[in-house]
Amino acid sequence: MGVTISSKNFSYDMGYISFGFFRQEIAKEVDINLGEIYKKFYLSMATSQEVCDYLNINEDKIKVNQKFVDFLFASDCDCELSSFKCKKILEVLNNVDSDKKFGYQGRESLGDKMLTINLFKEMLQDCVANKHKLTWF
Repeated sequence: MGVTISSKNFSYDMGYISFGFFRQEIAKEVDINLGEIYKKFYLSMATSQEVCDYLNINEDKIKVNQKFVDFLFASDCDCELSSFKCKKILEVLNNVDSDKKFGYQGRESLGDKMLTINLFKEMLQDCVANKHKLTWF
């Protein structure tokens, strides 16, 4: 049991913990300190309010939008993001470049593909181009 994240033309599977690590990595790539406080949130050592407070205090240097914050705090087990939300998340990730792999390690031979932030950006672009939702369940 895990998470399947899908756009119109792409689909990736990973465990819930890998998905959590994936979102932590995205937060870290946007801002190293955001990554650290979001990791604490994920480990129940910080509240969502503390993460938002950090973003508000640093809004002049960390360029995120509410749709990106919604992505960070969305449920692990059931979410739909509209193509508009995908576009807004993509704006935040525009300058992020990472090929660190997330997913079921060692199962590539079974057809499982690993997700990277760069591939995630392709999924977001797919949703925007096709006016399709990004989902995970």
